[in-house]
Amino acid sequence: MASFFLSAAICQAQAIKAGLHTGYTVNGDVEDKGAVFGAQVGMKISEELAVEFSGTMFSDSDEGVDIDVKQFALTGKYIYKLMDGLDAYGGAGISYNMFDGSGDSMNVDMDNKIGFHLCAGLEWVFAEKFELFGEYRYSFMKVGGTITFRDDFSEMSQSFDEDYNFGMLRIGVNYLF
Repeated sequence: MASFFLSAAICQAQAIKAGLHTGYTVNGDVEDKGAVFGAQVGMKISEELAVEFSGTMFSDSDEGVDIDVKQFALTGKYIYKLMDGLDAYGGAGISYNMFDGSGDSMNVDMDNKIGFHLCAGLEWVFAEKFELFGEYRYSFMKVGGTITFRDDFSEMSQSFDEDYNFGMLRIGVNYLF
């Protein structure tokens, strides 16, 4: 019974939000800079602390290999109130990254990897139930896998294991519950 009342009190004290984001890959090892798309859901734990779960998708291309990346991230944020309705934040988190690679006359088998990220941004409540946000997020991880090259006469495989670090500029809107 005590846990029920504690859970109810925690839920009432929390600010839950959910929304969509878009943006652009910048910096790092992403060769084919382009658009990112995703969604997020977050919860304020206290006036200064929040957590967010997000999913983001983008594509990359490197040396004839097209790569689709799906990143699922859990982020902890420290919030600093700049003025009423405008907050700045910094955060860090962990991500699970899924890679799907393909190329002409080659088979690309990439391993899914755990990565880490740092972020900083601004959140602005512009209406009673809506907020806009802008964020820079830098992710870093190792990627690995095997590329198998084929032609009419032979097949050759090559393993790889390398750093894959990149930045994302994200903008989005959240609905505040």
